[in-house]
Amino acid sequence: MSGADESDEDLVSGRVNRANDQTTIWAENAYTSTGIGPIETGSFRTDFSSQFIFVVEVAKDSDDDGEFRPSTPIDAIVGIGFSADFAGESGGTGVTGLGGDVGGTGVFAKGGQGGRGLLADAGGDATGVIGLGGPMEGTGVFGLGGGGERLLRRGEGGTGVHGVGGVAHLQPGPDDVLPGVGVFGQGGKIPDQNTDQLLLGTGVIGVGGDAGNMDMPPTSDAGSVGVFGQGADADVKTIVNDDGSTTFDGPAEPGAGVIGRGGVGTGARPQVAAGVIGLAGGQSKPSIAETNSTGVHGHGPTGVRGIGVGGPGVSGASDTNRGGIFASQHIAQVQLTPFRGLRDADGDSTRCAARRCRFAAEGWAARRSDDFARRCATLYALVLREGAGRHGSGSMGASASRSLVSGAVLEHYETRQRKHKRRGFRAIR
Repeated sequence: MSGADESDEDLVSGRVNRANDQTTIWAENAYTSTGIGPIETGSFRTDFSSQFIFVVEVAKDSDDDGEFRPSTPIDAIVGIGFSADFAGESGGTGVTGLGGDVGGTGVFAKGGQGGRGLLADAGGDATGVIGLGGPMEGTGVFGLGGGGERLLRRGEGGTGVHGVGGVAHLQPGPDDVLPGVGVFGQGGKIPDQNTDQLLLGTGVIGVGGDAGNMDMPPTSDAGSVGVFGQGADADVKTIVNDDGSTTFDGPAEPGAGVIGRGGVGTGARPQVAAGVIGLAGGQSKPSIAETNSTGVHGHGPTGVRGIGVGGPGVSGASDTNRGGIFASQHIAQVQLTPFRGLRDADGDSTRCAARRCRFAAEGWAARRSDDFARRCATLYALVLREGAGRHGSGSMGASASRSLVSGAVLEHYETRQRKHKRRGFRAIR
């Protein structure tokens, strides 16, 4: 028996069935009439009896223990869209799932043991999976690792989202296909007028586990940023054991917001790449000759700027080399800006004290042929400021500063200038 040749004919299993219109299967409740003899007295409703409208599956075992299950894997449903490419058209969706009006899921995919929940294989240069968030700030794609309470089971561990870029295809000529990007994140835009100067969306936000239970950083912190990293807090609790000993419950340390580790070259080019390269707007990536073996490299009008809050703005240390190297092609390597808030024993600011030292140096220069006096006055100003910072801004700070500079400079002065007397130093004590 052949299948249906047109609409309004019965469907025949195991055959090709043709139809001239859409075929729709409705799920509905059943109504059963009640009556006395030939007289109908009413009816009662029987609800639809299943959770599913249409189920496709392999055969079960028969009552007489016969085996009817196929011996090879079989796909339950295959939907093949039609593009009408012969007419110059394109498109056609294989399977379309429309969820219920309120909270319904369009397509639910659950893989078997070790199987994928959803596999999308795009053609050409098309996207494998596109997720469109709901119109009220919905999420486009949400990935949840296997651990924790799931929809139908409880799992352990797992990665929420794992992105792997495609493999390159290199060939002679200009048609090379470069390796693909593992994960690409671009923040949202503001298409309308932005007179309130609101910041744009963040490209990628990475939050360490239990980062203060913070789900999303405020726009004031992460807006218009390409990548924002929030390290996890270390909530450590102390547990007192029965024997009086203590055990710490929690992470060993809080997590860093972002860690960058450069790659290592092997073979003919044993280079070490920078861990992090920071480029100010408009700057191009510097060559590895500039950034080689650097933990953090800053490139811009100001390469690196540090502002300490209760500590040093910039701290440099080395085990076998210098703590810092400063180089400049046209001007002095280092500029020291005095802290004008300190005051000496006379109540004058450090800038005033430095001015007095400059006047003293000019007076010495008129009497001496070398520049040693100028250097002494400069050293005096620096030590005066340092001493005031260490010992306080009162008379003790100024006194300690004068004692320190007088002893150090006087010893050096007597070594090099024994033919001169000490009156120059006494003048600034």
